[in-house]
Amino acid sequence: MKEDSLELQKETIKCLSIIIESSVEDEELQKTFSELVPIVITAIDALIGNNCFEEDVIYQVLETICSQIEIENRSIDRYIPDIVKYIIGDRYLLNKNLPISMKESGLEILTIISDYRRPIYTKNIQLLTQVLQTMFVLGMDKTVDETKDTQETLSECVMFAFQSFSRDLPKKKFWP
Repeated sequence: MKEDSLELQKETIKCLSIIIESSVEDEELQKTFSELVPIVITAIDALIGNNCFEEDVIYQVLETICSQIEIENRSIDRYIPDIVKYIIGDRYLLNKNLPISMKESGLEILTIISDYRRPIYTKNIQLLTQVLQTMFVLGMDKTVDETKDTQETLSECVMFAFQSFSRDLPKKKFWP
């Protein structure tokens, strides 16, 4: 029964993610369904908290968030700082058990925000500082992603993220 419950959880998360993604055409639907974002983040956090690293489910949610940011769905702007705090926290990027590929996806969201939603960082220096501190910690991690042929380390992924930040954010904000 527990296995069925986990499968139901995963399928529910996927469905909610699809609903959010499908709202792109209608601004009123974007506003309504953007309220599902914190629910979906909480649900993937519960999976991760149980060491259930369902990459397809988590990737789908992260991709949905990325696409909502890229299409400039302003309805999710109020949730972005909380999403960033979650990603840079102990339960995601600083979680030693989380696979490197999933950490890369978290870094991707942080860089997409710097590209498409600069004010999230430039108007909240404390949040930007926390993001940079987390990236510095991750930059020292020389763990190799065993699932890839390239032998790319997490620190190399962090360097790509730093490049994006330095390109997208004003220099006086990036280098206080």
